Amino acid sequence: MKAARIKSFTLIEMVLAMLFSAIVVGMAYTSITIFTRLYENYRLKRSAGADLQLMKQAISRDFSHSSLVEIDGSHFYLKDSMGAAAVYYTLNENYLVRKAPLKSDSIKLDDLAFRGFFEGLSVDKGIVDHIVLHFKSEQSPSTISARKEYSKEELFNWEDSLQNATLSPKPLWK
Repeated sequence: MKAARIKSFTLIEMVLAMLFSAIVVGMAYTSITIFTRLYENYRLKRSAGADLQLMKQAISRDFSHSSLVEIDGSHFYLKDSMGAAAVYYTLNENYLVRKAPLKSDSIKLDDLAFRGFFEGLSVDKGIVDHIVLHFKSEQSPSTISARKEYSKEELFNWEDSLQNATLSPKPLWK
């Protein structure tokens, strides 16, 4: 009597199928891991760029809304028409901190340095009409520049501060 054969896969065929499926799953896992890392790096760079752009906008807005911009050491003050510091910025080597009445912000900027200018001359202390922040962002040198246009009346009102200013013709960066 002839034995009935059942159609099935052999053990070798099963092992080969499992091996190929393991290779495909491994390749898929590796590619998903690589793309996840790439996306995370992209997201972090975009986030840092967005933070920097927001800080640039805040500085420009503060300059345009202030009546007077004054520097002193590692601080610059944006004063209102009464002479009170409405917003001020503090700089140290790696951070720029913006302090306002209701909110404080900070951003990490490597090798941060700044210079103030009044009518083209470098100012160490006193009223300025131009501030330049120089720093490294993602290992590349960058700058933020903000200007304040004063009216004659504003300068006349702040005459005492102008007389106390320390003006010196210095190069932009050492």
